[in-house]
Amino acid sequence: MWNELAQIAPGGPILDIFLTEKGEQILVSPNGLLKHQSQTWRLLMRGVPFWQTNCAAAAGKTIFSSGFPTGIIRSIDGGKSWLNTFIDQQTAPIVNIVASPNYAKDRIMLAATDGDGILRSTDGGRHWQLSNFGLRDFQIVELVVAPQWDERYEFCIAVSETAVYQSPNGGRAWRRVEFDEEAHPSAVVFSPDFQNDRTVYLSTQDGKLFCSANSGRQWQKVADGFETISGLCLIQNKLFIVEFDKVIACATSDFSKREIVLQDTLPILSLNAIKTQLHLTTIDGVTVSADNGRSWQAVESYNARRFVWVKRSANALIVAGPDDGIWLSTDGGRSWSLLWADGTVLALDVSHEQIFVSSDIGLFVSPDLGKSWLQAGVIDEQMMGVAIADSHLWLGSQFGQIFRQSGAGLEPQNAPFTGKALLDMQQINGFVTTVVYNADSSEIQLWQWQPENKVWHLFFSERSQPNKPVIAVDNRWGVVIGVAGSLYVKAQSGWRRVQVSSSDAPITAVYSQQDHFLIGATDRLLKVSKTDFAQIEALSWDGDPILDISEHVMVTINGRVFQAPSQ
Repeated sequence: MWNELAQIAPGGPILDIFLTEKGEQILVSPNGLLKHQSQTWRLLMRGVPFWQTNCAAAAGKTIFSSGFPTGIIRSIDGGKSWLNTFIDQQTAPIVNIVASPNYAKDRIMLAATDGDGILRSTDGGRHWQLSNFGLRDFQIVELVVAPQWDERYEFCIAVSETAVYQSPNGGRAWRRVEFDEEAHPSAVVFSPDFQNDRTVYLSTQDGKLFCSANSGRQWQKVADGFETISGLCLIQNKLFIVEFDKVIACATSDFSKREIVLQDTLPILSLNAIKTQLHLTTIDGVTVSADNGRSWQAVESYNARRFVWVKRSANALIVAGPDDGIWLSTDGGRSWSLLWADGTVLALDVSHEQIFVSSDIGLFVSPDLGKSWLQAGVIDEQMMGVAIADSHLWLGSQFGQIFRQSGAGLEPQNAPFTGKALLDMQQINGFVTTVVYNADSSEIQLWQWQPENKVWHLFFSERSQPNKPVIAVDNRWGVVIGVAGSLYVKAQSGWRRVQVSSSDAPITAVYSQQDHFLIGATDRLLKVSKTDFAQIEALSWDGDPILDISEHVMVTINGRVFQAPSQ
C-alpha cells in the first residue's frame, strides 16, 4: 500500500458546489469535479475529455459537466464513467447547466453558452438543440429556472451582459424584459416560494438591486449603493449579496438594513443555498454557514490543483502546474515550498540546480533551485516547450518554431514540423525531443535532434487524439511511450503496441523497474511484465489520478504525494 506523505498545496479554486440525488457533495473546479466519499475528496477524471471544466449540475441520478473546448458529458454512475451527448449547431463554450424542477417527469435540461445562446434537451440530456427563439443576445452569463413549475407556467430567466430574457414555457421561447436601459445585469435569483409569491430578484454590475413580483415581467428598483454585485442567494427571507470579496445580508422586508456577514481576502466565485446551509466558494477555498451567515466554517482537505510537470535533480523534487506555481521538496516529498507564483507556467526544465521556466510573462531562470530568479530573455511568441540538451537551452513555440540558445541570444532553428502543434519538449537520453501533433494526418509525432548529423529524426508516429504522450526510458526496451491506453515499445520490426488500459483511463505515468513497468492509467495503478505484456496486474491504489511514479515517490495530478510500499 502506498502511504500518503504530504499534500503539495491543499485547496484550489472552486467554481460551484452542488448535491447529487443521493446527497453526495460535488465540488466544481476548473481542474475537474471532486466528489466527497470515504471521508475524503476524489478527483473524477476518468473519461473526462475537457482540459478545463466550466460548469456541472445534477439532475435525478445523472451528473452533467461541460468544459473547454466545448461539449456536455453525463455520468449515470456517480462520476465513475462518462458518456458523450449529442449537440446540434453549437461550438461556443457552455457556461451553465440547469435542470427542470420536474426533471423526473419532463426530462428537460437547459444550458447557457458564451456565444451560441441557449441549448435545450427533452430526453434527459442525451440530445441538445439550440432554443433561441426571441433571443437577441447570444452570450449568456447566467441561466436560472424557477424552483417550481406548474401545468401552465414553466418560468426561466436568462441574463446576457446587456439584457434580461424571460421564458414562461420551459425555454422554448424567450422575450426580452425591460428594467433599466443603462444597467448591465449581473445575477438573478428566484424566491424559494416562487409558486406563491412570483418574486424574482435581479442585480446589476453597478450595484443596483431590482425586484419583480410578477415572475420577471416588470421590475422595480428596491436598493442601490452596493459595489459591483457578482452573485445573489436567497434563504429564510434573507437576500445575500456578493460583492467581490464580501457577503452582505439584507432582510427582504427592508433593504436598508444591511450587514456584512463575511469578509474574505479572496475573490468569491459562488454562493449557493443547499438545503438550509449557505455554501460559498472562492479561488482557494470553500466555506459553509449553517446559521444564516452568522458563522462560517471552512471545508478542509480537498485538492483541486492541476499539476503537469515533475522534474528531478540531485536530491530535489520539483512539481509545477500552469496556474498552481512551482513547488520544491528536498526531503523526498515530505514537505514543500513554493518557488514561483508570478505567472502562468507554460513549460519548464531542470538541470542540476538550474530551473528554466517559460511563462506568460516571459522566460526566467533560477541558478539556485528557486532561491533567486533572473529574466532569461524576451521573445514575441510564448514558448510551450523548454529542454536542456547537449549543453544548450532549447525552446519551442505553440506552432513548432524551435529556438536554441547561442551565446547570449536565441537562434531560430529549421525544423520539418514547424507549423504543427507542439505538445511537449524534453531531453531523452541526452537529445532534445519534441512531441508534435500533425492535424493533417491526426498523428502524434516524436522528433529527435541528432547533433552529429544536424538533422531532426522522426522516430515515432501514431494516429491519436492531440494528447501529450508519456515517455520513459528502460534499460531493456529503450524508449517506452504511453499514448491513450496503449504502451509502445521498440521491437526489431518496429514499434510494438500493447493495450494496457481502456480509452477512458489513458496512461498518465510510466516507471521502469527490473522486471516490470509500473503504470498509472489515470486513477488505476497497473503492474505490467516486461517479458509477457499480457500479464497485467491491477494494484491497490488510493484512487486519485496519477501524474508521476518513481522508485520511492508517487505524485498525483492534484498534488498528493505518496511513499512506495517498500519504504
